[in-house]
Amino acid sequence: MASWGLRVFRLHRPLGVLAGAMVLLAVACVFGLLLDDRTLVNAPLWAKSVSHLASFL
Repeated sequence: MASWGLRVFRLHRPLGVLAGAMVLLAVACVFGLLLDDRTLVNAPLWAKSVSHLASFL
């Protein structure tokens, strides 16, 4: 029996690809937030990207 994630991926492949890409981008943005110390108006540059991705996930 297939796992839940694979079954959902087979139901709507483009949506599964988009969800996978969003998870990868979320991981990249979190690493950027943790490792990059640049700021703009005393706020980390990666904070907005992480908040947008978190709202979609």
